[in-house]
Amino acid sequence: INQCSPVAWTIFGCAQVLLLKASEFLYRREKNRMIDTNQIDDNALSLMRKLGIVSYLAGVIAGTLGIGGGLVISPVLVRLGIQPKVAAAISSFIVLFTSLSTTAQFIIVGAFEAKFVAYFVATSAAGSILGNIIIWKLFSTYKRQSLIVFVLFVLYCSSTVMLFFFGTLQIMNQDKVFKFSSPC
Repeated sequence: INQCSPVAWTIFGCAQVLLLKASEFLYRREKNRMIDTNQIDDNALSLMRKLGIVSYLAGVIAGTLGIGGGLVISPVLVRLGIQPKVAAAISSFIVLFTSLSTTAQFIIVGAFEAKFVAYFVATSAAGSILGNIIIWKLFSTYKRQSLIVFVLFVLYCSSTVMLFFFGTLQIMNQDKVFKFSSPC
C-alpha cells in the first residue's frame, strides 16, 4: 500500500469511522445498562462523553506529533477528578494501543527498520518496568498520590526543554526554516 494512495486514505477513513462507531456503541451500552438497573448517573455519563472525546483527540495528537497519548490524557484525567494512580494506569493502558496503531502505520508504509525493533522493544520494556517499580516504591513509602502528578510535571518540563533545545538545533541546521513538507 503506497503512502497517500486512495487505498491508504480509504483504510484510514474506514478505521476512523469504525473506531468512532465502536466508542458510540460502548457508550450507549453502558448508558442502557445504567437505565435498566435504575443507576442512571448523569455525572458518569458526562465523564464518559468527555473521556471519549479526549481519548480520540489524544490519539490524533499522538499519531500526528509522535508523542505518547498518555502525555495528553493523564493531565485531563486528573483534571476530571480521577485519582492520579488510576489516571497513570489508564494512560499506560492507552499508550499500548496508540503505540500499536502507530507501529502498524509504519509497517504499512514500509518505514520500519527491523534491525532496531528488538533493541527498542527491550529498552522500552525495561524502562517501563523500572519506572513502574520506582513509582510504586515511592508511592508505598510516602503514601501520596501527588507523587505521580509531580513525576508527570517533571516529565512535561523536561520534554519541553528537550523539544525546545533539539528543535532549535534542527532549525539552525536547515536551509528552509519553517517550511512544511507534504505529509505524503
